[in-house]
Amino acid sequence: MVFVLQEGFWELTSELGHLLNLNVDVFVNVFLKSKGIKSLGPKAHGDILRMLATLLVLQLMRVEKVEEGALLRKMKVNRKSCSFRLDRWEVVKKAVDWVCWADRQYPCIYSRLEFGRSWESSTRQLLGFDSLPLYSPLIGLNLRETPTPVLVQ
Repeated sequence: MVFVLQEGFWELTSELGHLLNLNVDVFVNVFLKSKGIKSLGPKAHGDILRMLATLLVLQLMRVEKVEEGALLRKMKVNRKSCSFRLDRWEVVKKAVDWVCWADRQYPCIYSRLEFGRSWESSTRQLLGFDSLPLYSPLIGLNLRETPTPVLVQ
């Protein structure tokens, strides 16, 4: 299983990046590294990447108006990995709850790492739904894997 939701979050992997049409390698290993994400320590580094991945998935669901079950099936959420059976709404709720926890641990991290002014604008821009502001340090990076966003069917 490529996309497993175990503890309420998704991991920011190249496979998830491919599904989201986001060059995860460039974003994480070039941009975020240059902004000092590693200096926050390994736990914070991992939590922030998980929070970003989960927010990107939730934003995609919202913007594309994707029925939760369809997207979660496409992402192969492994229900058996959870300690109890979750229906599709509980999976989304668990992800939202985890993001709320992570956001309290790392408030305004999108601003501190200079990739956006809010989670809303940051995730929309990273997904390619909104253009980057003229002053964005993300301009010039090759963040798209293909010229147009991959739409979930």
